[in-house]
Amino acid sequence: MEELKDLWEVGLETFDASTNENFMLKVALLWTINDFPAYGNFSGWSSKGKLACPVCNTETCSKRLTNSKNQCYMSHRRFLPRKHKWRNDIKNFDGTRELKVPPPKSLSGSNALAQVYDLEGITLTKDSTKKVKISHKKRGDNWNKKSIFLELLIGVHSC
Repeated sequence: MEELKDLWEVGLETFDASTNENFMLKVALLWTINDFPAYGNFSGWSSKGKLACPVCNTETCSKRLTNSKNQCYMSHRRFLPRKHKWRNDIKNFDGTRELKVPPPKSLSGSNALAQVYDLEGITLTKDSTKKVKISHKKRGDNWNKKSIFLELLIGVHSC
């Protein structure tokens, strides 16, 4: 992480053979491709439980299914335009109209940092002697840790 940060902020003098000159090469992490559990680990947001959707953040709409005891995530139709016909379609969905408008607000970088300010230095581990118990219920969110990428990504966006 430190190398990525340094390569973004300072750069590295590199030789360009086509121009026969040196230049400062800067590096940025543009994107990653992950499955959902890896996304949760990468971001620090738990991809399990009532608030598993990192896009919806604390506005995730979930429901515990009676028979299977699994979490079910509802209100996905709120991302459709307000007048979309599927918002009122009770037959093909869960028997309800989707009246929640608008979809959840996007989480800004500064808001994300504000949500994880108290998780600085917490490391996820299976070692019970080093494990720190985080109560998502008390916190009101689903953050497990402050990701090492969070500040770096916010820093990149603010440049």
